[in-house]
Amino acid sequence: MPTKKYTDAQRAQDYKDTFDGVVGRRVLHDIMARGGVFAPITAMGEQAQRAEGMRQLALSIGSYVVFDAKSYMDAWNTVKKENEDGEE
Repeated sequence: MPTKKYTDAQRAQDYKDTFDGVVGRRVLHDIMARGGVFAPITAMGEQAQRAEGMRQLALSIGSYVVFDAKSYMDAWNTVKKENEDGEE
């Protein structure tokens, strides 16, 4: 049985469906935080390359859902608040 090509339009819809909603946004924010989207890369050498790869993947995932400054700032503020709340 031949498989159909996974199109960019299908991929975009799948990502939107996956990361839409409260849980999806929380996971997306975590991916972006762990991917270093909200912080500068301070590593050197191979570690910097790995960190940049993680960052690029997180940005790529985020670009299917939202890609505007306000959304990223809202996500950063949410992650920052969650991290501060978790330290107590």
